[in-house]
Amino acid sequence: MPPLLPSRRIVMPQVLRFALPGLGNRWQRCLKESALMPATGLVELLRQSFIGGRSTRDFLSFLLTGEALHLVITMVSSLLFALAKRRAMRGLRRA
Repeated sequence: MPPLLPSRRIVMPQVLRFALPGLGNRWQRCLKESALMPATGLVELLRQSFIGGRSTRDFLSFLLTGEALHLVITMVSSLLFALAKRRAMRGLRRA
């Protein structure tokens, strides 16, 4: 086998099985707290919703829309990590 092929086919699937839960937790935390992702961060999303509500005096609809958008993004990313974890755990017996 070429030098990188065993790493890709043998080592990475075994490592990924243990790394995915931590990566999923870190991703969720980044979505909620980080300014590194200004388009999807919870603080930035609520700030923009508040600015939109302040300009139209309709705070509730803007904030509910912002929260619904954040909920959809969070649920989709959780689903994707669950699917990736299920794929990484295939072929293993469960206790």
